[in-house]
Amino acid sequence: EYRVDGFRMDATGYMNIPPQDASGWSLMQRLNDEVDRRFADKFLVAEQLPNNDWVTRPTALGGAGFDAQYHMKWRDNLRGALFAADAGDPSMGAVRDALLGSGTYISGTRAYNYVELHDEAWPSSGGQRLVRSIDTTAPHDDAFAKGRTKLVNGLTLVAPGVPILLQGTEWLESNDFGAEAANRLDWSKKTTYAGIFHFYRRLIGLRRALAPLEADASLYVSHVNEGGNVIAFRRWKGSQQLMVVANFSNTSHASYRFGVPANEGWIELVNSQDPAYLGSGPANPG
Repeated sequence: EYRVDGFRMDATGYMNIPPQDASGWSLMQRLNDEVDRRFADKFLVAEQLPNNDWVTRPTALGGAGFDAQYHMKWRDNLRGALFAADAGDPSMGAVRDALLGSGTYISGTRAYNYVELHDEAWPSSGGQRLVRSIDTTAPHDDAFAKGRTKLVNGLTLVAPGVPILLQGTEWLESNDFGAEAANRLDWSKKTTYAGIFHFYRRLIGLRRALAPLEADASLYVSHVNEGGNVIAFRRWKGSQQLMVVANFSNTSHASYRFGVPANEGWIELVNSQDPAYLGSGPANPG
């Protein structure tokens, strides 16, 4: 028995072009209205490239009515910062802009955030897995492949919006996406890179447990350090709040200082550099 939580419609931008643009738009509206009437708990996502806020605008306002669409600013800005980190000059301003979303209809629950999906990791589309781009030598698992993929996917899991991970990301899969035997998931990597798996499991557990990590919980980007390549932001809902700090530089910052919103005890919930998550350290136990 298969239970379906939602549906992702492929290439919606191609359904809204002449001479069939009116009928394509009407079809998307009818689909979304029907699902809303009959399956109110289901989630419909548009693979809309480039973004178009009319796609996630309610049908009552003339939109196509999808619950969410792929968020290109998140993908482009986070990937840009990831690869610029190799040269030591990523833009924290671009990361901040991605965190803030792309307007009313492409933010919060309407923004589907990702850094790689099938197209990015599909050789037929000219792509490959992020770990292969970062560490070009097999087995594609150096400290930067581990650290930078945890950095950008970790941010995806704790930022506003709805996060997506490409299958295998959670155990550092380096086999590219595709239908051939060579592209199949290597399940043994779940054991080989158990620490990576536990990092993602920990973050997903926190996201499910903590209200400030919900897709539409409040956000305030409080710290943008272009020179040190560090960004920090606060998330909160009700009285519960947390801070996220991300270091895009190639060095560790000892005794780094940033502001927090309350003079009270703060506890580190997760640190991607913890050796328990196959990080290169140091950790801050407790």
